[in-house]
Amino acid sequence: MALSGDRIEEIVRQVLRELQAGRTSRPASAVTSAVAVTRPATAVPVLSAAASVSASAVEDGVLRIADRAVTEAVLQAAGAAGRTVSLVRGAVLTPSGRDFVRRHNVRLASFVAGMSTAAAAGSAVTATPGILVVCGRESTARSAAAALNWTIRDVADEFGAARAALEVLPGRRVVCVGCEPSIAACVLNRNGAVRAAVLERAQGMERLLERMQPHAVCLQSSGWSLLQLTKLFERLQRPIQEPSGWVDVQTGAGR
Repeated sequence: MALSGDRIEEIVRQVLRELQAGRTSRPASAVTSAVAVTRPATAVPVLSAAASVSASAVEDGVLRIADRAVTEAVLQAAGAAGRTVSLVRGAVLTPSGRDFVRRHNVRLASFVAGMSTAAAAGSAVTATPGILVVCGRESTARSAAAALNWTIRDVADEFGAARAALEVLPGRRVVCVGCEPSIAACVLNRNGAVRAAVLERAQGMERLLERMQPHAVCLQSSGWSLLQLTKLFERLQRPIQEPSGWVDVQTGAGR
């Protein structure tokens, strides 16, 4: 069942509100129920076990789930515990789904269009939470990072952001937000072992990340929704690879 971007974002926001209200004192099922109760009668119906199973298929030992919003209920209904699971491109793994993955030893393989499920299983990767470096409030970015268990560091300015980033680079991905992105990226790129990119909007994000494989991403503060930031952070949890065709130009090389 296809869900609109607005619907997925609504689900994510509701789950985050539940988490902030006291997730440790409530079972995961209570969060799922809360999402269902707050839906108006005209909204998309809650995914049933039967619907979830019909949206999944097993190929070459890999369970492929076609749902766009992958919750704990979806994973339970599909029988994902202890298995390798392939998600469709653009799927959002909600906090309850992420908890299920950790508790039940689920191995995630991101589905790539045109790639067989077996090939996707062979390229499965382990998600590694990154570091969010923040100047100012930036509540939307903080919420997205907290939902994915990222570490959040508060700094005063662009130079503090660069210093905080270099403490963990290049081993972990870093996102800087709230300061002037071009200054932070410039300071970071003076380190020859680091590639830092500036992202002003979500459009064209995937192409830049794939081509450059940046260690750090510096964001413009405005214009990012919770859903867009969540998808960006999830994308950045993949292992850093050497970009194809990348050339480092040395000082004086053009003389």
